[in-house]
Amino acid sequence: MPAREYRIGSADERYIKDMAERAGHLAVRAAGSHGTDVIVFTAHGTYACDVKRNDWAPPASRMVMAGWLDHNVWPMLVCVESGAGRKRRVLWREVLGDGSMGMPTDVPPWEWES
Repeated sequence: MPAREYRIGSADERYIKDMAERAGHLAVRAAGSHGTDVIVFTAHGTYACDVKRNDWAPPASRMVMAGWLDHNVWPMLVCVESGAGRKRRVLWREVLGDGSMGMPTDVPPWEWES
């Protein structure tokens, strides 16, 4: 991956990690291409987040992520919408048991718990 794309991707991952920490949760950035970029631990569960810029994870990745449900880890897709002249916007989607995507929302999953 070219250096510029890596810097953009890692900045998005740090943004999600910081967002979770500001909400009072423990978050870990898993650097590298492992399919899970950020893991968020809350009182109600663990979220494994796959962070992409202006995109969602492909079907093969979502199928792997769906298997995490068997381990009480909630797979989340995160799309950071951004670009020249645009304000950063974060969208979230659940990965369902069959690998499909839930409806997009701009509310992080730890706020769903309330």
